[in-house]
Amino acid sequence: MKRRLARLTVGLVLAAGCRHAVPRPALPADWTALVLPPTPYRALYRLSCCGRRGLLAALRGSDSLLHVSVAAPPAGSLMEVWIDGRAGSVLDAERRCLVTLPAGELPLTPEVTLPLAPAVLAVLASGRIPAGAVPMPDRPGWVAATVEGAWLRVRATGSPARSSSLEVGRPGESGVLLRATMSAHRGLVPGVLDIEVGGQTLRLELQVWEQGTAPVAPAWLGSGACGGEG
Repeated sequence: MKRRLARLTVGLVLAAGCRHAVPRPALPADWTALVLPPTPYRALYRLSCCGRRGLLAALRGSDSLLHVSVAAPPAGSLMEVWIDGRAGSVLDAERRCLVTLPAGELPLTPEVTLPLAPAVLAVLASGRIPAGAVPMPDRPGWVAATVEGAWLRVRATGSPARSSSLEVGRPGESGVLLRATMSAHRGLVPGVLDIEVGGQTLRLELQVWEQGTAPVAPAWLGSGACGGEG
């Protein structure tokens, strides 16, 4: 009886050791198929965040331009944002004036701001990997790249390869600023984006995705700056 117990104990220890020794999945062999230049796109998402459900987020973007409209049916517009390169503006719909947006920031609701420039958002929304990405030896399955002053880490999984996770940070700042899980893909494009940022979580569920022309600056950019700016 003692011998059987001893053999069983050894077997359990060895099995546990084998489980701990299992390596994390490596990059899919075809991960470089995801390295594609961003193209202009139009996307419509259902947005859930901060106790709000049923919001609609319309994105029109390219690698340098971005127009975002967030609506809260049936009340109407909740947020409108325009970004051209590193310059951005938010429309104060009530006062019909503009608030300057810090470079590299994208508000989606009054409570949540994403640390994403247009080119970084294009990577996340399209499920692509930016040019210049290199495998991370210490994190099997992940690649790293720099885009618009931010560092990105993208995880590729599956066959065919798909982008499944994204981390974003800024040089000189500690820690990850944003984490996203990408799932329910339609081709390369993630159908669901689950995002953690600033202690908040939000979900974007894709309704429509189209490739098209670069966004056009909205007419409200002709509004003056809100009082106290500049």
